[in-house]
Amino acid sequence: MFNDRKADVLLADPISGTANVNTSDGTIIPPYFDPAPTENYSYHGPSALDYFYTGGPRQAVNLGWQMTLEYDEYPTEIQCSACWLNRFKLGFATQWGETYNEVTAQIWANMQRNCRFSADLTVYPALNLSGPSNPNRAAVIWTAPKSCAQNLTIMQTGNQSSTCDAFALQNSIPSASLIDFNDDLFCDDLGNKPYCAPLSCSVADVNTTIGVIQLLQTTPTYSNITLTQFVAWNPSLDINNLRPGEVVCIGPPGGAYVPPATTVAPASPTVYTTTAKPIGPTPKGAIPNCGKYYEVQPGDYCNLIALNSSITFSQLINMNPSIDSNCTNLLAGYDYCVAPVNGSVNAALFEEV
Repeated sequence: MFNDRKADVLLADPISGTANVNTSDGTIIPPYFDPAPTENYSYHGPSALDYFYTGGPRQAVNLGWQMTLEYDEYPTEIQCSACWLNRFKLGFATQWGETYNEVTAQIWANMQRNCRFSADLTVYPALNLSGPSNPNRAAVIWTAPKSCAQNLTIMQTGNQSSTCDAFALQNSIPSASLIDFNDDLFCDDLGNKPYCAPLSCSVADVNTTIGVIQLLQTTPTYSNITLTQFVAWNPSLDINNLRPGEVVCIGPPGGAYVPPATTVAPASPTVYTTTAKPIGPTPKGAIPNCGKYYEVQPGDYCNLIALNSSITFSQLINMNPSIDSNCTNLLAGYDYCVAPVNGSVNAALFEEV
């Protein structure tokens, strides 16, 4: 109801301020006895807001009142909150929610007045029964559409017959999904027709009554499969009761992804045919037949220089013998040889003094 007065005044009203509701066809719905919303719900113990902050004694859903409350009868601190409004709107926006009729429309109008909303708030009910009958109203969809990744057909001749488990094993699909995807199956004798099925997978045949958790824990072959993976691969089964003969996926539908084999070709450094001329000083003992020099920068280290030059650490030392085995004596600003002429390293012909 619309509450624009104090609670004590409304409680004295035998119908708590609720007015008649006139439907579009002229039907008058009389008021019913119901409590009024309050600013502070103190006379029935802690308010819902108090309970939220203090964790006080648990209150019933009707906050102590002997009758079930409507949405517009809760304390305004509740019915005017964003959480409450979102829940109210969501409850009518889904086909699985509540029916919206003339009384509900009046309740929503009361809530907007109780909370003094200035914005234009609109509820779009999925099951709107207010107003005259609408012959074009969309029907409620009660079943979810099946996703057939493939259609499998049984082709039997003579007196042959196939069971659900045998057909599932033959086509590497879980038995539970075959049964779930196809209505009115007679699993002891499948007929010759197409059947909706998920993608094929690696399968196993259960040989005893067992739960999924116990199966994974007691079978070493499946110890690397998690419960989440198993349920994702077998969404239709009863995880507490796998039956003898049931076929289950032990790998992802469609098969596990196998990355393509890659071959890394060895680096082919450029071959220099002429001797390079260093720009800066060179370290003692550097080979004279050098095809390329590199000026060492502060922070460089041997492995980085070798990697960037497509050579090995040993080749770098052979071309620059002054480098010690731990590469602790690189000289910043010096030009070090990183590629010999024609790919051949010759010993130094002279020693700098």
